[in-house]
Amino acid sequence: MLAHHPSMARFAEGVHGAWTALQIEHVRRCDFCQRLVALEWNSRHPEVKTLAAYAANPEDFPYAAAMRRHLERDACRRCALLSRSPLVKALAALVRLDKKPLEVIALGLEARLRFQQMAPPQEEVYAYEADGGSSLTLHQGGDDSLLVSANINPMTAPSGRVLLEIIGEHGYRATDLPAYEDSRVCGSVQEARHEFGEHVAMLAASASPESLEELATWMIDPRADLRVAAAQAAGALGAAGATPEIVSRLIELQRDQDERVRKAAAEAVVRCGKVS
Repeated sequence: MLAHHPSMARFAEGVHGAWTALQIEHVRRCDFCQRLVALEWNSRHPEVKTLAAYAANPEDFPYAAAMRRHLERDACRRCALLSRSPLVKALAALVRLDKKPLEVIALGLEARLRFQQMAPPQEEVYAYEADGGSSLTLHQGGDDSLLVSANINPMTAPSGRVLLEIIGEHGYRATDLPAYEDSRVCGSVQEARHEFGEHVAMLAASASPESLEELATWMIDPRADLRVAAAQAAGALGAAGATPEIVSRLIELQRDQDERVRKAAAEAVVRCGKVS
């Protein structure tokens, strides 16, 4: 019955994390509510942590029908591209091991890179996302340069760096930025289109100090699968997660008895050392 549905007046808030466990279970079983969730996601995209939760276990995800509709029927390029992110995949791997999601500030956006040499004036590239006092902006400069700025609360970025992932239809790049920066040139629109394709998504992220301490603890867990997942998460965060404790643990893991752990740790050390 309609009375059993979550409040329509606060439905959008619920989609983005305000529902109780009982309300979530109702939505899980309600086709009508699933359609409304997908509709809300067309207006305000799912958070990065929501994409990771779906990637971890699509069958058990409470809004699975809504996510399939969003990705397939509504063909959301932003969420489809962000789902390829190594950080999203790393967070999903931790969730599959029954670990609560890392406390990560993560913003994602998508833009179409239009470039025409001989044509009427075209719409400039521009995309913006903000949440909780942090923001991510992509825009086109006057000289056809592609500029990105990620303003993340420095209290959530203990290393002073922010991960920046650029994910395209046929290209990928990961780098890092200072937690607060006016803008960073990512080449020209033409160069970016050649490297990534016509549509590009960007993800900016940092992890809280408490989450990084927890991640370091998982690196000495008896379970090899968790040590692998923790090292991969540290590698995905790169310089944004490279606290002294994390780096020390990764160096130790390169002598781990499990080959998978050693490989993940070695790759993560390389990523953590790449500071642009």
